[in-house]
Amino acid sequence: MKYLFILSTALLLAFSGYAQPCLPNGIHFVLQRDVDNFHANYPGCTMIGGNVEISGVQINNLEGLKGIASIGGVLRVDWTSGLSLTGFDSLAAIGGDLIIENNSGLNDLTGFGRLKSVGGGFSLQNNGDLFSMAGLGPLATIGGDFQVVYNNRFTSLSGIDSLTSVGGMLNIADIYGLSSLSGLDKLTTVGGTLRIFDLATLTSLAGLGSLHSVGGELLVWANQKLKSLAGLENLTSLGSMMEIGQNNSLASLHGLEGLTTVNRYIRITGNYALANTGGLDHLASVKDSLMVVSNPRLKDFRGLGQLATIGGKLVITGCDSLDSLTGLDHLASVTGVVSIADNGSLSSMTGLGNLAELPGGLTVTGNNRLTTLEGLSKLTYMGGTLVITHNDSLTSLMGLDNLTTDSLTGFDIEHNKSLAVCNTQRICHFLKAQGNGTISGNSTGCNTRMEVVATCNVPVAELPAEAGASLYPNPAADRLTVELPPGGGSLRLSIEGLTGVRIVEQNITENNTVIDISHLPAGVYLCRLQSGRTLQTVKLVKW
Repeated sequence: MKYLFILSTALLLAFSGYAQPCLPNGIHFVLQRDVDNFHANYPGCTMIGGNVEISGVQINNLEGLKGIASIGGVLRVDWTSGLSLTGFDSLAAIGGDLIIENNSGLNDLTGFGRLKSVGGGFSLQNNGDLFSMAGLGPLATIGGDFQVVYNNRFTSLSGIDSLTSVGGMLNIADIYGLSSLSGLDKLTTVGGTLRIFDLATLTSLAGLGSLHSVGGELLVWANQKLKSLAGLENLTSLGSMMEIGQNNSLASLHGLEGLTTVNRYIRITGNYALANTGGLDHLASVKDSLMVVSNPRLKDFRGLGQLATIGGKLVITGCDSLDSLTGLDHLASVTGVVSIADNGSLSSMTGLGNLAELPGGLTVTGNNRLTTLEGLSKLTYMGGTLVITHNDSLTSLMGLDNLTTDSLTGFDIEHNKSLAVCNTQRICHFLKAQGNGTISGNSTGCNTRMEVVATCNVPVAELPAEAGASLYPNPAADRLTVELPPGGGSLRLSIEGLTGVRIVEQNITENNTVIDISHLPAGVYLCRLQSGRTLQTVKLVKW
């Protein structure tokens, strides 16, 4: 009887072992015999409550672990050599992380044929002989981050074809041979950041066609052969920022047509082949900043025609092929500073004509072919600081004529070697109110504060006929025409520098007399027309 009682008790305990988790504190395998003797040492243990760690070159097969159905904690397999994962054939769920790292001789993931969910993250890193994810067919959800890094024999992600959601970051990085993202075709949501980084042979994002939501950042960076973002067409929700950078073959942003709002900033930088921003055609709002930096072949902003608001700053710098800002025509509001800098081919501000307010200020610097600011003519309000420096071809501040300066904290207008006309109404008002600003290093007429103030009350205009004579064009490049009033007569013309030195003096006796001013340096001059006791003075701008 005593023997039967003991046997019955043992059978009951064994049966109970199948229903209740075992090893709540986990287990660490470092020797092959520990694996082989697992069921002898822990009879009936199929639901491990704690972590399982398998490490070291002493272990080469996991056959002794057959029958394990679940692991409540982390499963870590690392620093093994020649290991096969066959032995986890019954494993359906992992409550914590799945970590497979630094294993040599591991060719595939066969052995995980029943694994459907990983409650934590899945880290698959630095397995130099791993060819594919074959063996992960049923895996549908990963609760945390999914990191696929430094597995250089991968050419695709085939084998994980049932994956629909990643709760944290999806990081696919530093895999030399990965040319396709095939295998992720059913993935619909990424809860954290989507990071596609330094995949040297990746040519497209095909394989992400079902993805519609990324809760964090979209980072596509340093993929040298990536030609387009095709594959992201169904992405409609982006929770954080977007960074597209250092993709030297990327010619456009096509693939992002589903985005209407980005909840933080957009940074597009260092994409050598990028010619325009086509692909962002439905983007209406950027909650933080838009930064477009060092894209040497970018010519315009076609593709951003629906962009209306930027919650932070607008930075456009180092884009040497950019000749205008066409494509930003719908942009009505920028909360932060607008900085347009070091764009070697930019000749005008055309494209910003819908901007009425700039509470964060304006910086225009180092654009050596920029001749005019007239694309800003709708601008009426500006806070912060106005900075206009080192624009070698800029001749006047026309375009800022409607700007109120009451809210400006200061300005810096320096080293624009062709800039001769600074006395817009608002600049004059600011100077006379002793506003904080620097003017220096520009052409005659805009070389010092005093020089600008001296011309603030002298109009720049063509003399109308009712003034007795007409003088045009103004500004002028080479020739100036003087038209006598009806009835003829004569008058005396003189052109003086701002210092009072008379440079040109001529009697006008014939109608439509043309005066050659090609020899005059670019700058601002005072032109006086005297007929009898009548003297008319206007400011003449010479380009």
